[in-house]
Amino acid sequence: MATAAPEGNTPRPAARPAEASAAARVAARENEPTIGGLVNDALKDVSSLVRSEIELAKVEITADVKKGGQGAAFFIVAGVLAVFGLTFLFHTLAWAIAVFLPVWAGYLIVTVLLFLIAGILAMLGKGQIAKVKGKPERTIVTTKETVEVVKAAAQG
Repeated sequence: MATAAPEGNTPRPAARPAEASAAARVAARENEPTIGGLVNDALKDVSSLVRSEIELAKVEITADVKKGGQGAAFFIVAGVLAVFGLTFLFHTLAWAIAVFLPVWAGYLIVTVLLFLIAGILAMLGKGQIAKVKGKPERTIVTTKETVEVVKAAAQG
């Protein structure tokens, strides 16, 4: 198939469909991103996503820390008031015992009871502290396993 040409010029044959198709594929490939470009874009996207997640976590944690601080302050005030309340409760208990015994005996009984309770609680606390191992065993094991897996993957 030939195209019409002005006089004096030789007609040029039209491009074959296979050649036109190949040229179109080459042009399309030049516009396609390379594998390196795709990997680079993916890394940028992951990096951006991680930064965004970290920023969101910071905002949430900051709000939670403020609420936690306020809650802790309320607990401290409640604890102080409870200690004052217990003091008056113990005085009341001593005076109630003083109805049947002398006042000094009432206070002595309350004091002995308080020291007895404190001793029992101290022994329970010592027993609980003795159970503490001091190091996170499972975390150490899983971390070592992770290092071994990463080393094995890096080697082959």
